[in-house]
Amino acid sequence: MKIWTRYTSSIKRNCSDQPGGVKDLAYWRNDLFAGIIIYLLPLCLIALLPGVYWSIFKAKYVLAVTDMLVLSCVTAIAFVPSWPIRIRKIIFIVLAYLLGCIMVTTIGPTGSGQVYLLIACIFSIFIFPGKYALSAAIANTIICVLTGIAIYYGWLLWVKEMPNVLGNWIATSSSLIFLSFLSSLLIPRLFNGMQQSIENEKALLNQ
Repeated sequence: MKIWTRYTSSIKRNCSDQPGGVKDLAYWRNDLFAGIIIYLLPLCLIALLPGVYWSIFKAKYVLAVTDMLVLSCVTAIAFVPSWPIRIRKIIFIVLAYLLGCIMVTTIGPTGSGQVYLLIACIFSIFIFPGKYALSAAIANTIICVLTGIAIYYGWLLWVKEMPNVLGNWIATSSSLIFLSFLSSLLIPRLFNGMQQSIENEKALLNQ
């Protein structure tokens, strides 16, 4: 229990606002970011260990190296002191998109790359201000379009292994784009409601 307490305290100290600060919407975004990192590190082993084993078995060494790199960088985000929280968030989201892109380009549409891209989009909406919400959906759209172009020209190794691969990619990636934009439009409504509630409470306290 003491180990878990020290573990969570260290990450909260680095990744969220210090206790005693104003608990506004920015505070809760940072608190959520710290929570993501706290649970991500131990839980990622569920996917990481089988994923690295499968990648090595299938000779997809780029994916195995990427997995270990992402884990190392997330560990640095959690425990390296003195980095601004915004920089930690940017590095985290870039890593999430990198992992999703590598999985898509090495495994194809049958892998979980698109799931990681959707998760990266949702995490981005959660931890950054609402004005950046659509940026995550636009990023997924660009990735899907560029991947479709790479499929069309046969630049990806797995293209020849799958029948009607371009049609499959269009069908699956269109769902990813749809869900990304839906999340980008709806989730900020929740945060806007939270912000309004916080402001209403402040107004009542100041009366």
